[in-house]
Amino acid sequence: MDGWEIRSVESRRESSSFLLQFEIPLAEVSFFAFLSIEIACIMAMFGAALQTSAMNISWMMFGRIITGLGTGALNAIVPVLSSELATHDARGAIIG
Repeated sequence: MDGWEIRSVESRRESSSFLLQFEIPLAEVSFFAFLSIEIACIMAMFGAALQTSAMNISWMMFGRIITGLGTGALNAIVPVLSSELATHDARGAIIG
């Protein structure tokens, strides 16, 4: 990959992670929250493995999309779950 392709991939990483965090808001019910976290972690690890083994730009972009789906889901689920599980006086300190 040349410099232009690398800059293109890096500029899309931040925006895709932000946009994809709104994808799974209905999965934040407490019963399914831990399962959703596990699935999101598996997606993020699979995407990272695809990025690591990328041989061309399309393979790299597909890995970035899968990783963005996983990290976006984690960004949406984990703060809600931690605020649900925290006591009322510790919520601000845990979420940060």
